[in-house]
This record gives sequence, structure tokens and C-alpha cells, in this order.
Amino acid sequence: MTSFTDSRRRSVSNRKTALAAGVALMGAASALQAVTLQVPGDFPTIAAAIGAAAPNDTIEVAPGEHSVPDTFSVTTPITLASWLHTRNDPAARDTTILTGSGSRGFVLEGSAAGTRIIGFTFREMTKPINPAARDVEILNNRFVNGGSDQIDFEVGGSGRVADNVFENASDEAVDLDGDSEVIIERNVMNICGDDCIEIRFHAVPGDPITIVIRDNIITGANRDGIQMMPDPDGITPRSLVIHNNIISGGMAGIACMDNFETREDLSGCAMDERVVVYNNTILDNQVGITGGDNMVVVNNIIAGNGVGVRRVDGGSIVDSTVFANTTDVESSVLGPNVYFRDPGLDPADNSLLENSSSIDAGTAQFSWNGEQIFDLTSNYAGLAPDLGAIEFGMDPNPDPDPGNQPPFVSAGDDLLLLFPDSMAAIEASVVDDDPVTITWSLEGGPPGATIDDPAAATTFVRLSHQGRYILKVTASDGELSSTDTLVITYANDARNGDFIISAPATLLIEAEDYQVLGGGARVVQDSEASAAAALEISDSRAFAEYELITTREGYDYYLWVRLSGQGDMLNASLDNGVERVLHRPSGGGTALSWLRLPQPFSSPAGQYTLRLRALNPDARWDATYVTTDTDFTPPGGAIAPEPDPVADDDEQTPATSTATSAVTPSFLVALIALVILVRPRRRFAKRAGASGQLSVRRSL
Repeated sequence: MTSFTDSRRRSVSNRKTALAAGVALMGAASALQAVTLQVPGDFPTIAAAIGAAAPNDTIEVAPGEHSVPDTFSVTTPITLASWLHTRNDPAARDTTILTGSGSRGFVLEGSAAGTRIIGFTFREMTKPINPAARDVEILNNRFVNGGSDQIDFEVGGSGRVADNVFENASDEAVDLDGDSEVIIERNVMNICGDDCIEIRFHAVPGDPITIVIRDNIITGANRDGIQMMPDPDGITPRSLVIHNNIISGGMAGIACMDNFETREDLSGCAMDERVVVYNNTILDNQVGITGGDNMVVVNNIIAGNGVGVRRVDGGSIVDSTVFANTTDVESSVLGPNVYFRDPGLDPADNSLLENSSSIDAGTAQFSWNGEQIFDLTSNYAGLAPDLGAIEFGMDPNPDPDPGNQPPFVSAGDDLLLLFPDSMAAIEASVVDDDPVTITWSLEGGPPGATIDDPAAATTFVRLSHQGRYILKVTASDGELSSTDTLVITYANDARNGDFIISAPATLLIEAEDYQVLGGGARVVQDSEASAAAALEISDSRAFAEYELITTREGYDYYLWVRLSGQGDMLNASLDNGVERVLHRPSGGGTALSWLRLPQPFSSPAGQYTLRLRALNPDARWDATYVTTDTDFTPPGGAIAPEPDPVADDDEQTPATSTATSAVTPSFLVALIALVILVRPRRRFAKRAGASGQLSVRRSL
């Protein structure tokens, strides 16, 4: 008697054609071309179609609800797909629903290497796909309210998991065991009962294994977004590359756990396998990353976490990464290019805002311990890669003919020029398909500066007075144009250092711990000063600059300045460049005394320049307090009565003015402007050696 399967096979084989007669004549067995088997058109169930399939056949499943038997073995390489794949029907994934009540769904045996599963909704299934075969592809599926792991790679399993959506898995979205070597890319994983991706580093023989996790959105893990568990018996031949992911809302974004222990304690572990973590955005976890003795963490945004990185140590490195967390770093190795500031993210999708300091702030190439880790040359939109997962200005689905676009122009890093050198080379970098014209212009600064050739990409600027100059470069292709700005600080002296304030806190900045000192300002010994030294002003162009890093959102920062002189006028300008005027009553004496700016400044976490500028000689200042405490009183020294503002908010003087129009000459014994300027990325290219170097990094 002929079975149903045998008769169905003959029926299907009528649609198959033999290979060319010449091949048969060579003595080879008759081979059949792959065909498409339709469910329910040709077979009533998916199980029946799989049982009848020959190698490389496609099983096309029509919209509707279909049942998957418990622990159903697939032993032949097939493509199991909905109309999404076979007929390009975008609605088919959501309308072709697979269900099953067993302990597992499809088990892809080793003989099913190359199997593809495309375009289904797996609803409320326990372990719906279990690959133990090589080169498996699981693409464009949706996993909803599933029990246990949704894709569970076992010994012998490898392949690609791409463009899937996982919603509310009771355990992992993707679990890797044994010798699994998998690329996990462009998936959305939302709410996982344990980890969203869990990897056990079982000891395996054979060739090295590389696991790649990229371009995923991972949110709401009950434990970790990505959890790695090294083998307690020693290092295994594995490496991981984790890049361009957005990972948020878990205990740890990326975690390492000892002894195959999956219950997270956020302690990290001594994992020796190489893990490269670059261009990720890791947000709002208890800990961003726990290491890890062999991790390379570069070009990332790590923000909004309780702790940014913890125990990324040993032979690890964290570099070219921006932090904005409650606590940024614990027991980790930092490189020279680590930033503590607002990363400038759009809260709608965690992409970069147009004015984000993370744009072009990354590195295109990175080497560590003599090994090149990555080379991103040309894989970014600007002059350098951005920090974080999403490159600003790079369309993931570019228009093949977008028409004319404006040139991309950069004026380069800000410059620090030290006396007696008063000339600086400036160079514009331009990217455009068409010929462009370049125009340099002076937008602000002391008078008398000149540009040798404003129409040249590379030229020289000559400065007449010490101070802060703003230059703008414009690139035009005749139809569209774009601009960039360059800040040049011309000063007498420069020292390396910045101050970190982690609110709530109070921070003392000594006057002599400046980063830049210019004009007629000089350090003098003063027995009345808090550190026996103060800054003395001898002309109206004197200034000092201090680098201030704030690491917390939602705080007001009050400034106290200790001054000497009679009838002092103090102009305070915040982020918006508007100056507010204060003065000390003439009856307050001439000794050093404290004066508080009546209005605080409030701004996102980031890096700022605190600039003190005197417009009349014979003033002296000793120190500055930055505090979030509204009741703070500086210790020691007389405190000048806090006066009423000379001008209210509607009568403020622009920061670029001389301020003489806002005050009367009788008050101009000394005039100091305190300017808080947002400097998203204060990178100086120093054009002359500083007369003294002092490393200051003081934090509270």
C-alpha cells in the first residue's frame, strides 16, 4: 500500500524537473530542483509539509493560525516562510500565527543546516525555535508572550537572527549555549523575564568562535540586556563584538557573571575572553556595563544609569565614551578621551540632537595593546564617527538620488594660542561632490584681528589682543551652503585641569587653578587669600578661565566669588549670554570678601567654561565656590551684603558688550564679568607651550 506521504511526494515531484541530461549521463543520481510546498494548498499542516519536503524546498504558509507539534524535529534544510517572504506581503507576518502547547516547538537537527524561518508570529509558545544546526537564519518574525527562551541555540547551532521582534518573553529572547556562533542583528527585544540575550561560554574544541550583536534595540530586561557567563574552568576560544545597540531598562545593560550564575548581583567577573563594545547607547539601567578583564569599550554613550561602568579592569580599556550617570565609573580603566557631559540625545528615539556634543566625537580607528580593534573608515556621515548607536545624518535607507546636498564643513578643534605667538593657522575641511567656495569671517572678539586670505581653506589669523575670538567658516556650492565655528583663546598661560561637581555638592575653585590666564591677570602672593595666592588685575583685558564639569541633571548652581576693592561691579552671564549686574556697596571696605550672584544657573550635565573677566585695573579675586546649597555660607572672611540687582531681567546687558552702558562711572572701581559658556566639546589644539603646567582634577 502506498502511504499518503509517498503519493503526495509523487504528486509534488511532477512539478519538479530533472537536471540536465548530460549530468545524468555522467552517472550522478537524479537530482531534483527545489519546489514550493503550500500550506494549506498542498498540505493541511506545516508538519505534513515538512515531512514531505526535500532538501532546499520552500514551505509557503498562508495567513491564518497554524499549530506546531511538541518538539517537532526538522531534519532537512528548508525555507519555512509566510507570504511576507514568498509574496512580499508586509501584513503576512502579523497574520500568519504559529501556536503550540508543548515544551518546545521546532528542533532544527544537525542535518537541517541552512534552514530559514521567515515571517511568522509565534504566539505564546515555549521555546518555539531550537537550532542545533549550522547556518540557520531566523528572520522577520514576531515572538509574543512566549514561555522560556524564544530562540535557544544548542550545541552545533549557528547562524543569524535578524529583524525579529520579541515581546514579553518569560525568559530570554535569544539563548546561546555550546559552540553556538551567531550574528544577532536589527532585532527589537522588549521586556524579557530574565536576560534578553544570554550566552554561556561552554568549553568547546575546534576553531575560535565570534559572536556579533549589532543594531538591536533591547529594553526592559528583568535582569540584563546582554549577559555573558564565562566557563569557570578557564578561558574559551570565543570573542564577542557588540556594537550599535540601544540597551536600556535592565539591571545591567551588558553584564558578566561568574560560574554560569545567571542571577544577577551586578558585581562583574574576571572574564578573559575578548569583548569589544563600541558605538552603543546604554541608558537607564542599574549599571551600564559590568566587566570583564579583556573588554574594549569605545565610542559609546552611557547615560542615565545608576553606575556607568563597573569592574571593566584588568587588561580592559574604556575610551572615547561619554558618561552622564548617577555614578559614572567604578573600578575601571579609563583612556584619555572620556567625557562627562550631556550626550545630547533626542528622548523620542535616542538619536542625536542636531547640536549634540556626541557628533563627530568618536574615533574611526582604535588599537589596544598593539592590536587593531576596529577600523570604521568611511562608515560614518561626518569627519569622525559619532558616539552612540545612531550616526547623525546617516540615513539607514538612503535615497539613491537625493539631489544636491549642502557641503559638510568643519573649522576644526578650538585653538589655544599663548603669548608671544599671536598668529594661528586655521584650516577648513570640506566634503562635497561639487566645487565649493570658502569664506572665513570674524564673528566676535577683541578688535583688530585680521584673516590673511578669507577665501582660502587654509590661511592664517593674526590677533591683536588677548581674549576669546569666534571665527566662522562658510562653504557654498553656489546653491547650498553650511557653516561651522572656531573659538580661539589667546592668553598668557595655560594649565591642564578641570573641576567635576556631582550634585548635590559644594566645590571650591582657587583662582590660581585656572586653565587659561590672559591679559593683565597674574598670580600674586596674598596672605589673606584662602591658599595664600590670588589673581591680580593690572589692565582692562585680564581674564581667567576654569573648566567645570557637571554630572547631574535638575540642579541649580550658585556661585560665590571672593573679591577685593571698593564699589566692585560684577556682571554675570549664563548660557544664554545675558549679563546680570551686581555691585558691592561702597561702604563694604576694601578687604577680600565674598559676593554671591543672586541668580543661579541651571543646565544639563556637561562641560562648561567658567570665565572671569575684568574691565578695570586694581581688582583682585581669590576663589570661587560653586554650590547647589541655597543656604551655603562660605567659611572665613567678611561676606559683603547681597545687593539688589542693578538691572532686572528685562534690562540685561549682552555678554559681548563692555557693560559701561549698564552702570554709572562711579561704580567702575573694578568690573568683573563672570561668563558661563556651554562648550560641548572643549578640545584645544595648543599652538604654543604653556609657561607652567598644573594637572588639576578635583571632584565632589
